Amino acid sequence: MINENAIWDGYPEETNAPYGLAKKMLLVQSQAYRQQYNFKSIVVIPTNLFGPNDNYSPVSSHVIPALILKIQKAKNSGRLDLFLNNDQSAHSIFSKSSESISVESTSLQKIFDENKISACKLLKLDCEGAEYQIIDSLPSEYLDKIQNIVMEYHLADTKPELVKSLILKIENAGFKIKTRPHYNDMGFLIARK
Repeated sequence: MINENAIWDGYPEETNAPYGLAKKMLLVQSQAYRQQYNFKSIVVIPTNLFGPNDNYSPVSSHVIPALILKIQKAKNSGRLDLFLNNDQSAHSIFSKSSESISVESTSLQKIFDENKISACKLLKLDCEGAEYQIIDSLPSEYLDKIQNIVMEYHLADTKPELVKSLILKIENAGFKIKTRPHYNDMGFLIARK
């Protein structure tokens, strides 16, 4: 079992270091903003610690697997299949494998509604391929509530039409977008109004 405080224990594994360090810096930045500006924020740091033997129960699971699985399905809340990766590092709702589990999910729209969110200064998405469904299904009036979006996007090379559609929807909501290719079929997107 790994404790949440272990996030600060040493340098991340080499293949995960760039985004591992970036996730740590989000936490440091959030703490600095809270101290200097009394800016209240929450930083969700998805990790690769969930796998086929993890507990995905919405009642008793670890926070990150439960949260990721709750927001992955964008069109409707309900159940979806999560396909498991053999190395337990990149499970996905897209990359079909022979092994999968069925999990509960919640739409971003429902999260806004249930929490009565009228304005969102920053939406950060790192959803292992579900970012397309999340944004595509979000009605424009919800995108209007968001000021900034930062996301890691997937399938950049293998399914470029998904990236084009994602960018178009966000641009049509009044955002200015910058993208930066990453590696391994991924990229980063920053959108500001």
